[in-house]
Amino acid sequence: MVSRAQRDQYAAQLRQVIAEHGWAIQMVHGDLQDPPFSYTVGLTEAGLPELIILGLPTNVAGQILNKLARQSLESELDVDARYDLPNGDATLPYLIGSVSTANVRRYLKLATVLYDRHRIRALQVIWPSKEGRFPQDPGWDLQKVQPVLA
Repeated sequence: MVSRAQRDQYAAQLRQVIAEHGWAIQMVHGDLQDPPFSYTVGLTEAGLPELIILGLPTNVAGQILNKLARQSLESELDVDARYDLPNGDATLPYLIGSVSTANVRRYLKLATVLYDRHRIRALQVIWPSKEGRFPQDPGWDLQKVQPVLA
């Protein structure tokens, strides 16, 4: 269990990263019941939704979130829109979904420590299956690895 002093010290470090870069990435390792996930903290200060992605290794998730956070600062991301991000020689599509208030509180805990929890909005970055399917497509089979947070 993390003490309040440790949490406050970590929050102060995050505030410094946010002040320098505009946001920070919080990574949470999964367990037997929940997949790993990563989310931004700091986009709230720009009046934007935070971003969350589930089920990917933290280094991959961090790269995706950083690219989309930069893009959202230029033009706010749209729910149900697909965004193509460069990945080496290829581009990969991602779908943007909404996140319910209950899931904001459940998953973006550090953001709720730094900001008024009623102010925080979030968008989910959804990656496709190997076959290129998203949640609304027949045969999408990633619900356990990447639950939809709407």
